[in-house]
Amino acid sequence: MLVAAFRLLEKDARAGRTEGARNWLIAGREGSHESANLSGLAWNLGADLDEKPKRYDAAAVDELVRVIEGWVSGPDRYVEVAANLASLFSSVADEAGGWAAVADQYLQRHQRVGTPDHVVESLQLYLLSQSRTHTFG
Repeated sequence: MLVAAFRLLEKDARAGRTEGARNWLIAGREGSHESANLSGLAWNLGADLDEKPKRYDAAAVDELVRVIEGWVSGPDRYVEVAANLASLFSSVADEAGGWAAVADQYLQRHQRVGTPDHVVESLQLYLLSQSRTHTFG
């Protein structure tokens, strides 16, 4: 999900659009903290993950980019991207058994190698914000 978010932000940055959909990920309510969190995580962790194709499914990333573009590119569209992604992710995580079941070893806390704990915690707080169980691992 972060790789798709990074690619959309990168696409916007390169396009330099003055009209139409700009910054795909902040579509939604004004001042959304979820959007700010998603953008920050995408620019940092998403950019890093994009360079490690063995850590994600390329077809899933392409499909997610397509879906998000559809959410925000139509003239009569209003989809809060960040909150909806968190809701979808939270549902999947709840069904799978929590964070430990859906995140790879480098996105688990207290690892000697991988993403720093404070980044993992920020990612968990955002992606599991709609979770019924808030299972952090």
